[in-house]
Amino acid sequence: MEIANRIEIGIARWFRSTCLGCAAFLVCVGAFSIVQRGDLTERVMALLVLGGSAVACVWVAMSRQRDLTLDHEGIHGRPFGLVRWSDVEDAFVRRNNLNRVLALKVCEPSAYLERLPRWRRSLWRLSQRAGFGDLSFDITGMRISSDELVRIVRARAGGKPSA
Repeated sequence: MEIANRIEIGIARWFRSTCLGCAAFLVCVGAFSIVQRGDLTERVMALLVLGGSAVACVWVAMSRQRDLTLDHEGIHGRPFGLVRWSDVEDAFVRRNNLNRVLALKVCEPSAYLERLPRWRRSLWRLSQRAGFGDLSFDITGMRISSDELVRIVRARAGGKPSA
């Protein structure tokens, strides 16, 4: 949704539907496993694992934590908060199997490191070494194409693609 130079990017309906469909399937399999013959402990464990997985699918489908907002200041998104346009040097999309990540090259990556909890800093360094840019946002299942998002970010940041 675009409102006066502000673009809010959320999860696409197809992605939500897929996650909710998986959750429904897991609940059905869990219910089926509880009525089967066999050890009660095994049946309850199967129900708990499948039910927990279903809850995770529903959480992914309904959560707004992955949403991105592009406005006059910069990119707003978790876990980094606001990334100012003046800090962005380049943007590109990195694929990891089925996942897509918006990767940003920024002027001072260490300034964003301080925003993360201590336990996430080592994961952040690992993703940097893996080639996911200085900062990265998960854009799998978002309502915008990767190419369009990169084009918008580069245009707003005033940057040119790096060679």
